[in-house]
Amino acid sequence: MSAPHPTLLRAFASVGGLTLASRVLGLIRDIVVAATFGAGPAADAFFAAFRLPNLLRRFTAEGALTQGFVPVYNAVRQSNPQRARKLANETAGLLAAALLILVGLGILFAPQIIRVIAPGLEAPENLSASLLRITFPYILFISLVALAAGILNSLGKFAAPAFAPVLLNLALIIAALFLAPRLQLPIQALAWVVFVGGILQLILVLLVLRKNRALPKPVLILPPSPEARKILKMMGQSALGGGAAQINLLINLAIASLLAQGSISWLYYADRLMELPAGLLGAALATVALPALSRQAQNPDAFHAILDKTLRLVVFLAVPASVGLILMAQPLVYAVFLRGEFSPDDAEKTSQAVAAYGVGILGLVAARPLAAAFFARHDAATPVKIAVASLLTAQTLNAVFILGFGLAHVGLALSVGISACVNAAVLLAVLLRRKWFVPRPGWGVFAGRTLAGIMLMVGLLGWGLWGADFWRGGSEWGRIGKTIGWVGAGMGIYFLGAMIFGARISDFRARIG
Repeated sequence: MSAPHPTLLRAFASVGGLTLASRVLGLIRDIVVAATFGAGPAADAFFAAFRLPNLLRRFTAEGALTQGFVPVYNAVRQSNPQRARKLANETAGLLAAALLILVGLGILFAPQIIRVIAPGLEAPENLSASLLRITFPYILFISLVALAAGILNSLGKFAAPAFAPVLLNLALIIAALFLAPRLQLPIQALAWVVFVGGILQLILVLLVLRKNRALPKPVLILPPSPEARKILKMMGQSALGGGAAQINLLINLAIASLLAQGSISWLYYADRLMELPAGLLGAALATVALPALSRQAQNPDAFHAILDKTLRLVVFLAVPASVGLILMAQPLVYAVFLRGEFSPDDAEKTSQAVAAYGVGILGLVAARPLAAAFFARHDAATPVKIAVASLLTAQTLNAVFILGFGLAHVGLALSVGISACVNAAVLLAVLLRRKWFVPRPGWGVFAGRTLAGIMLMVGLLGWGLWGADFWRGGSEWGRIGKTIGWVGAGMGIYFLGAMIFGARISDFRARIG
């Protein structure tokens, strides 16, 4: 008897649960880092140094590599599993060779890179450059992790890749608490742990690949095979789109370095709170949707059904997350970060950025599965063009918000959120126009039920927070307890309200096997 086909909701719950554990641990990591280093020059130096390899991780590991590899690998595996194994070997060889060159260049030209990405950084340039040299090899390790994750996800194995980031977060917490005080330059502890954490994640996924008899053996084949060339072509196209998004963030980093000292750190800490819902939902849904959609690319009914249920899940979870983050920005920042070297002024500046980032959560989450629909049909060019347009939108908004309205670092966060929503809206419009996505009936009723739950949540939080300032006074544990209570109450009333008005699990159930 064959195993039951996995469902979208079950796969999302598996990936989302482990991703949530990683995100929560990442938040604890940031709490520890904020208390230890605050938002001063040393913290700015580390965040600037880690920004580039972290952006390249999103660029290659979560972007171009996955979007280029998974659809082609799945297509080959369905017709010729042995050829798929050889393709994985070839891709691993090409990836390792290219990244070794990239890492070598990054280490060699670290001072010049820092001058470009953070020209106004007040920390000594040699400190930022030395931190960049330590963290830059992370991109090699994490990109190989992404390749392994693509293979495992195609086999229906989601747990290990979703769990891997936990190792890095645990290592960073330990480093900030125990290793940093023992170093002459405490901030170097974080950089070295990024290096080691990348290796630990790679070891984990390689062990799981070996257990599943899918461990690739890197081999460099020149010229590449036709399938590998197709992967490289799709990677190149999606890299341009991902590159536009990462260039946007690098430009924002450079602008932030020219603003008030601490702006880089305020945006970093705000980004971490925003990434808790946005990254969790976006990463989990894209992880599940891309292999599922690529397997059903030639089956329009199944393709539309999977995408329809995925987008309903996006709306049901991302819209209340956006509203809740905007309403709870101050209580969250004060409860999470206000201690040690992180001052009340830092908390105010960070909470302003959190509320601005919250505007874009729906766009940030929705863009991932929407783009996956294009990649599943081997079209990487369209998301590229749309991403470039959203980059131009973001930078135009930066000029308006910073120069026109004087919003400083808040303007940078707001431009990211609005441009993300524009990006997702255009992706959806193109899918609808091409009839690559035909929505199933019932969206109006579903949206009404979701809106009803949100209105109840807004009413409760608005009543509870109106005129309150519990997050500014009292004990640390009192602030934390009250904030957790209000967050839990908001989530509870939303889900209860949506259910009362008719929302059901069946709204999100779709076969993906």
